[in-house]
Amino acid sequence: MGKTYRAYPDDNCIIRKPKGHKQAIINNARKKAIPPSAWDDLPHNPECYLPFHIASRMIDNGFDDNTIIKKLKIKYKLTQRQAEEVLNSCK
Repeated sequence: MGKTYRAYPDDNCIIRKPKGHKQAIINNARKKAIPPSAWDDLPHNPECYLPFHIASRMIDNGFDDNTIIKKLKIKYKLTQRQAEEVLNSCK
């Protein structure tokens, strides 16, 4: 794992770049021998879906759209447009 992490000089963050994923697929290696791709490496946080669950519950409880948008903006620090998109996807 010597070259797993690479720091870019113009950026202060360290980005995980697993090596050998593409070549292992080309060589038809066994499934557990293939290193993870950068996409599969980091799982999603389940809290990213929380505004959608809250909005759908508020719709079920009979709140009007303006109240739901106001609550989402305050609680999750969303912009007006983001809160409207969350609300529209829950309807």
